[in-house]
Amino acid sequence: MKADALEPLTEAIGDEDSLVRAQANDALGRMGEHAAGSLNLIVAALEEDEPAYLAIAGAVAEIGARPKHLDALFQAVRHAGENPEIEHRQVVWKFGAAIGSVDESCVPRIVKMVDDPNSTVSETAMYALFSLGPKATVAIPTVVRKMNAGHALAPQILGAMGAKGEPAIPALIEKMQHDA
Repeated sequence: MKADALEPLTEAIGDEDSLVRAQANDALGRMGEHAAGSLNLIVAALEEDEPAYLAIAGAVAEIGARPKHLDALFQAVRHAGENPEIEHRQVVWKFGAAIGSVDESCVPRIVKMVDDPNSTVSETAMYALFSLGPKATVAIPTVVRKMNAGHALAPQILGAMGAKGEPAIPALIEKMQHDA
Protein backbone atom coordinates (compact mmCIF):
# COMPACT_ATOMS: atom_id res chain seq x y z
CA MET A 1 0.00 0.00 0.00
CA LYS A 2 2.66 2.51 1.01
CA ALA A 3 4.74 1.86 -2.08
CA ASP A 4 1.66 2.31 -4.28
CA ALA A 5 0.90 5.68 -2.69
CA LEU A 6 4.44 7.04 -2.83
CA GLU A 7 4.54 8.07 -6.49
CA PRO A 8 1.19 9.94 -6.63
CA LEU A 9 1.92 11.66 -3.32
CA THR A 10 5.37 12.70 -4.50
CA GLU A 11 3.82 14.11 -7.66
CA ALA A 12 1.20 15.96 -5.58
CA ILE A 13 4.00 17.96 -3.91
CA GLY A 14 4.07 19.99 -7.13
CA ASP A 15 0.28 20.43 -7.45
CA GLU A 16 -0.97 23.95 -8.13
CA ASP A 17 -3.35 23.81 -5.14
CA SER A 18 -1.58 24.59 -1.85
CA LEU A 19 -4.06 22.45 0.10
CA VAL A 20 -3.23 19.43 -2.07
CA ARG A 21 0.49 20.10 -1.57
CA ALA A 22 0.04 20.38 2.20
CA GLN A 23 -1.98 17.15 2.36
CA ALA A 24 0.56 15.32 0.21
CA ASN A 25 3.38 16.42 2.51
CA ASP A 26 1.36 15.38 5.54
CA ALA A 27 0.66 11.95 4.04
CA LEU A 28 4.31 11.47 3.09
CA GLY A 29 5.31 12.39 6.62
CA ARG A 30 2.98 9.74 8.03
CA MET A 31 4.76 7.21 5.81
CA GLY A 32 7.96 7.93 7.73
CA GLU A 33 11.12 6.23 6.46
CA HIS A 34 9.15 4.71 3.57
CA ALA A 35 9.02 8.21 2.06
CA ALA A 36 12.73 8.93 2.50
CA GLY A 37 13.20 8.82 -1.28
CA SER A 38 10.90 11.85 -1.55
CA LEU A 39 12.74 13.87 1.09
CA ASN A 40 14.82 15.93 -1.36
CA LEU A 41 11.68 16.98 -3.23
CA ILE A 42 9.89 17.79 0.01
CA VAL A 43 12.73 19.99 1.26
CA ALA A 44 13.13 21.63 -2.17
CA ALA A 45 9.47 22.67 -1.95
CA LEU A 46 10.41 24.93 0.97
CA GLU A 47 11.94 27.37 -1.49
CA GLU A 48 8.63 28.11 -3.16
CA ASP A 49 5.75 26.80 -1.08
CA GLU A 50 5.14 29.05 1.88
CA PRO A 51 1.48 27.99 2.32
CA ALA A 52 2.61 24.42 2.96
CA TYR A 53 5.59 25.28 5.22
CA LEU A 54 4.20 23.66 8.35
CA ALA A 55 3.07 20.51 6.54
CA ILE A 56 6.49 20.26 4.91
CA ALA A 57 8.23 20.68 8.27
CA GLY A 58 5.96 18.01 9.76
CA ALA A 59 6.79 15.62 6.93
CA VAL A 60 10.52 16.22 7.34
CA ALA A 61 10.24 15.60 11.09
CA GLU A 62 8.43 12.29 10.52
CA ILE A 63 10.72 11.07 7.76
CA GLY A 64 13.89 12.36 9.40
CA ALA A 65 15.97 15.25 8.11
CA ARG A 66 19.41 14.66 6.69
CA PRO A 67 22.41 16.90 7.42
CA LYS A 68 22.34 18.20 3.84
CA HIS A 69 18.85 19.64 4.48
CA LEU A 70 19.79 21.72 7.51
CA ASP A 71 20.56 24.94 5.63
CA ALA A 72 17.31 24.79 3.64
CA LEU A 73 15.32 24.16 6.82
CA PHE A 74 16.87 27.10 8.65
CA GLN A 75 16.38 29.33 5.61
CA ALA A 76 12.69 28.43 5.60
CA VAL A 77 12.50 29.17 9.33
CA ARG A 78 14.11 32.58 8.74
CA HIS A 79 11.64 33.32 5.95
CA ALA A 80 8.65 32.12 7.98
CA GLY A 81 9.79 34.20 10.95
CA GLU A 82 9.61 37.31 8.80
CA ASN A 83 6.06 36.56 7.67
CA PRO A 84 3.47 37.91 10.13
CA GLU A 85 0.81 35.58 8.68
CA ILE A 86 2.64 32.45 9.87
CA GLU A 87 2.30 31.79 13.59
CA HIS A 88 5.68 31.90 15.34
CA ARG A 89 5.04 29.02 17.79
CA GLN A 90 3.92 26.65 15.04
CA VAL A 91 7.10 27.37 13.08
CA VAL A 92 9.27 26.79 16.16
CA TRP A 93 7.57 23.51 17.07
CA LYS A 94 7.27 22.02 13.58
CA PHE A 95 10.67 23.09 12.27
CA GLY A 96 12.33 22.42 15.64
CA ALA A 97 11.10 18.84 15.44
CA ALA A 98 12.23 18.58 11.80
CA ILE A 99 15.69 19.97 12.52
CA GLY A 100 15.85 17.89 15.70
CA SER A 101 15.44 14.73 13.62
CA VAL A 102 18.98 15.01 12.20
CA ASP A 103 21.88 13.13 13.69
CA GLU A 104 24.23 14.51 16.34
CA SER A 105 26.82 15.53 13.74
CA CYS A 106 24.62 18.60 13.09
CA VAL A 107 24.50 19.81 16.69
CA PRO A 108 27.41 22.27 16.28
CA ARG A 109 25.59 23.89 13.34
CA ILE A 110 22.36 24.06 15.35
CA VAL A 111 24.22 25.58 18.31
CA LYS A 112 25.43 28.41 16.06
CA MET A 113 21.80 29.22 15.23
CA VAL A 114 20.89 29.58 18.93
CA ASP A 115 22.32 33.11 18.89
CA ASP A 116 20.84 34.12 15.54
CA PRO A 117 19.37 37.65 15.66
CA ASN A 118 16.13 36.32 14.12
CA SER A 119 14.17 35.19 17.19
CA THR A 120 12.26 32.54 15.24
CA VAL A 121 15.56 30.98 14.10
CA SER A 122 17.08 31.07 17.59
CA GLU A 123 13.94 29.63 19.23
CA THR A 124 13.74 26.90 16.59
CA ALA A 125 17.37 25.99 17.24
CA MET A 126 16.64 25.69 20.96
CA TYR A 127 13.62 23.49 20.29
CA ALA A 128 15.73 21.35 17.93
CA LEU A 129 18.23 20.81 20.76
CA PHE A 130 15.31 19.75 22.96
CA SER A 131 14.19 17.31 20.24
CA LEU A 132 17.70 15.90 19.94
CA GLY A 133 17.83 15.24 23.70
CA PRO A 134 20.83 13.08 24.65
CA LYS A 135 22.34 13.50 21.18
CA ALA A 136 22.86 17.23 21.89
CA THR A 137 25.23 17.04 24.85
CA VAL A 138 27.93 19.05 23.07
CA ALA A 139 25.47 21.96 23.38
CA ILE A 140 25.50 21.89 27.21
CA PRO A 141 27.66 25.04 27.62
CA THR A 142 25.41 26.99 25.23
CA VAL A 143 22.22 25.75 26.85
CA VAL A 144 23.56 26.59 30.35
CA ARG A 145 24.45 30.09 29.10
CA LYS A 146 20.92 30.51 27.72
CA MET A 147 19.47 29.19 30.99
CA ASN A 148 21.48 31.73 32.98
CA ALA A 149 20.17 34.43 30.64
CA GLY A 150 16.61 33.37 31.50
CA HIS A 151 15.62 31.22 28.53
CA ALA A 152 12.57 29.24 29.68
CA LEU A 153 13.21 26.12 27.58
CA ALA A 154 16.86 25.70 28.60
CA PRO A 155 16.25 23.63 31.77
CA GLN A 156 13.92 21.32 29.82
CA ILE A 157 16.59 20.88 27.15
CA LEU A 158 19.08 19.86 29.80
CA GLY A 159 16.49 17.48 31.27
CA ALA A 160 15.84 15.98 27.83
CA MET A 161 19.52 15.07 27.68
CA GLY A 162 18.90 12.61 30.51
CA ALA A 163 21.95 11.09 32.18
CA LYS A 164 24.16 12.47 29.43
CA GLY A 165 23.26 15.96 30.65
CA GLU A 166 24.86 15.27 34.03
CA PRO A 167 27.63 17.87 33.52
CA ALA A 168 24.91 20.56 33.66
CA ILE A 169 23.60 19.54 37.09
CA PRO A 170 25.71 22.06 39.08
CA ALA A 171 24.45 24.90 36.86
CA LEU A 172 20.85 23.68 37.24
CA ILE A 173 21.17 23.56 41.03
CA GLU A 174 22.68 27.03 41.11
CA LYS A 175 19.88 28.38 38.91
CA MET A 176 17.21 26.79 41.14
CA GLN A 177 18.84 28.23 44.28
CA HIS A 178 19.07 31.66 42.66
CA ASP A 179 15.43 31.59 41.54
CA ALA A 180 14.14 30.35 44.91
